[in-house]
Amino acid sequence: MLKVTALKTALSALIVLTVASPGLAKCKAVTESLKIEASPQAVFQAIQGYRTSTLHHRKLVSYDGTSAVVDEQLEGVPVLGNVHCTWVEKEVPYQRIDYTMLKSDKFVAGSGSYVIVPHGTDSVTLELSTAVDSGVKIPFANEIGSVAARKDMKMRLQSIKHLSEAATRIAQKP
Repeated sequence: MLKVTALKTALSALIVLTVASPGLAKCKAVTESLKIEASPQAVFQAIQGYRTSTLHHRKLVSYDGTSAVVDEQLEGVPVLGNVHCTWVEKEVPYQRIDYTMLKSDKFVAGSGSYVIVPHGTDSVTLELSTAVDSGVKIPFANEIGSVAARKDMKMRLQSIKHLSEAATRIAQKP
């Protein structure tokens, strides 16, 4: 139980540092990518499924077929404590999902995108970029935020990779 609590705290810290850098809001987006052995459709659906991640305290508020509103609670954010955000995600099916922060109780602004780059029919590169302004001004915020953002983004990409490839394996079973 202690390891799970420590992991949740560490993940919260990474997420917070991802968005705690005012330098990121100055058009310095952070980008990570990962190759996934799955179709663009499977990856797109995994990103959609990530909207209801209990591990990341996310829930789907509404969905109209091309646009989703996602509620996210960040707990134990260093400097800021608990942070509540609402995001809108706009879909271009099987190609990309762009997200923008609608509101937050503490963050100033945020946006980013998931871009699916196909390599044939059963392999893609998923690119994730993000830029968030928390309004927090700390020394070396840009550097700390960039390092933490990359770690958090790699974890998110790995989660989507796992979901995509698992769905592909299940679909391929006779």
